[in-house]
Amino acid sequence: MRATAKVFAMRICDESTALRAAQVLCHAASPALLIVALFGIARLCTNRAEMLIGTLAAVAASLSLATSGLVLGVLAEVRRR
Repeated sequence: MRATAKVFAMRICDESTALRAAQVLCHAASPALLIVALFGIARLCTNRAEMLIGTLAAVAASLSLATSGLVLGVLAEVRRR
């Protein structure tokens, strides 16, 4: 049990590299999420109310990912100083 905890406590890279990687992933996932969600909404929604609610939810999730990427970029800059 102690050996497993020791393995999971090891760091693969430094913190600034991890923050930059998370930033890139957030910025890459944001439009991908929006495109996949809009295709799913177009296929599965039957009325306009469902389409509106689904589109608003997809845009909100995509914007939250993009905002998280921006915050991670600022955090990486602050940690670098």
